[in-house]
Amino acid sequence: AWPLTWVPGVLARGFLALELLAAGAGIYVPLGRASAWHLVRGVGEQVAAGGVARAAVTAAIVAAGCGGSLALGGALALPLAVTSALCVSAQMFVLPGLSAAALLRAGRRRGKGKKGGVAAAVAFACFGAALGLLSLAALFGLIQGD
Repeated sequence: AWPLTWVPGVLARGFLALELLAAGAGIYVPLGRASAWHLVRGVGEQVAAGGVARAAVTAAIVAAGCGGSLALGGALALPLAVTSALCVSAQMFVLPGLSAAALLRAGRRRGKGKKGGVAAAVAFACFGAALGLLSLAALFGLIQGD
């Protein structure tokens, strides 16, 4: 573990927590909510868009995750951190950056779009890949504090 007095360690913990929070809010909880809804109500049913049903399913999913983590004594920390470092970085940075680059390239072939857009989109994807790799390296202790 990184000491709280080591600033890069605190930043790395903060970024991993932020990545995992974004993944939970934007990816895992909505997918889990839809899956639970389809298991209970049937595959053809529309997932509740709001209201008490949506809040109850979301609370149940979050409570189950917290309960499982507590029951396992924090044993989920490593798989969740690896998922955060790799998958979430790819979903939040690499995929959107490369998709934007492909769309901008196609637009430039049609005579539309600016020159620097493709480079900015690829740079965004590379930044995300670097962030994920650095998070993973710090997680496995390849980056150490003093």
